[in-house]
Amino acid sequence: MKASILVIAPSWVGDAVLAQPLFKRLHERHRELTLDVLAPPWTCALFARMPEIHAAIESPFGHGELALRRRYALGRSLAPRRYSQAIVLPNSFKSALIPFFAAIPRRTGFVGEARWGLLNDARRLEPQALPLMAERFALLAENAGDPVKRPLAAARLSVDDAQRRATLAKLGLALRRPVAVLCPGAEYGPAKRWPPNYFAELARMLSLAGLDVWLAGSANDAAIGDEIVSMSGNSCINVRSARCQQRFRSDARCGCARQTADRDLWLEQPGIYAAAFGACAHRQARSAVQPMFRTRLPARPFQLHAAAYAGAYPETNRFF
Repeated sequence: MKASILVIAPSWVGDAVLAQPLFKRLHERHRELTLDVLAPPWTCALFARMPEIHAAIESPFGHGELALRRRYALGRSLAPRRYSQAIVLPNSFKSALIPFFAAIPRRTGFVGEARWGLLNDARRLEPQALPLMAERFALLAENAGDPVKRPLAAARLSVDDAQRRATLAKLGLALRRPVAVLCPGAEYGPAKRWPPNYFAELARMLSLAGLDVWLAGSANDAAIGDEIVSMSGNSCINVRSARCQQRFRSDARCGCARQTADRDLWLEQPGIYAAAFGACAHRQARSAVQPMFRTRLPARPFQLHAAAYAGAYPETNRFF
């Protein structure tokens, strides 16, 4: 039976990548599946590069914005698509409103902010049993009461070689070795961010393991990126550095870019990730990273995630 599912996607790039095992599992369970996501504009381009996604629908709402009347209008506009199920990944009350307004018959998600009624397939989360966000997302592909299927599917983006070459040329980057991309920024400042010296130490470790390290982020992350580059002894490249930005601005002045430099980089960032995924996919060195996550690490939270990954991804090349 053909299924049509709408996923209410998380707001952040990292969580967007962690949702891909869920998408893969949904396709395993439903042979003929149309899978759409409703996502903020800064992650839509990333979802568009996931082969499991049929359509990435742009959400017009800012972070924390209720806009009840507009959410109702968007929900009603989605009703003609006749989705058979909605899976709500964020835990907020407002994130469950659009599937409810769209009258989607099965609305799945964790209880979160007391969303009884908005969700009619509400699950209780057991954080100790599922320490990884990717596992929590993937569990929602299963029927209520069934365990998450392990190992989780590996992340994989569609790589367009021509677009990849264009992105690398704009930034003056080269694919000499496999690439690790770090996103050191945080929307709400240092309280939600790994300290710069931890990123710097990780960059040095990755570089010594044979990887090139790129730092990506928004314009607000340029300063912390430069700080990490300095602290790491130039073991990484900040794509938000003045040097890379100058290339974008030069392209814009010469008519090579149709939009502003900052917006170009915002749109190109999924291309940066795709270039990195492509580098790892085409070279047999993906296992170079994983052994480091079983040795000394600069922060205990990272060690805890490493231990969890060892169970979720038993093969060493599952890191990418």
